[in-house]
Amino acid sequence: MLRRVPIVVLGALLAAAVLAAQAGAIAGGHPASRPYPHQALIELQRSGGSAFCGGNLVASRWVVTAGHCVTNSDGTVLPTAQLRVALGETRRSLMSADRFFDVTRVIRHERYDDG
Repeated sequence: MLRRVPIVVLGALLAAAVLAAQAGAIAGGHPASRPYPHQALIELQRSGGSAFCGGNLVASRWVVTAGHCVTNSDGTVLPTAQLRVALGETRRSLMSADRFFDVTRVIRHERYDDG
């Protein structure tokens, strides 16, 4: 049985990460040199196939990701049944079933705008 974990979407956090990446600031300005267990893989089951996004484990049961990762093309939030989260591996090809968690809740920032 898969464990459950909620996803929180914070647009401001994503914007800060994008700006830092554009400025070349990675892991405090130094390239990451080892795997980080807080990195999350978010798999999305959408019509027409599956996709994936990245996220970060920010508490024992909370993952933060980008708003577009949990938004349907019509602007609605994806149902939790269409999402699952994997933790503990840095290579998608090595993910095993015991690394995945069900998603229990999606909280998208109230000011998220995919336009």
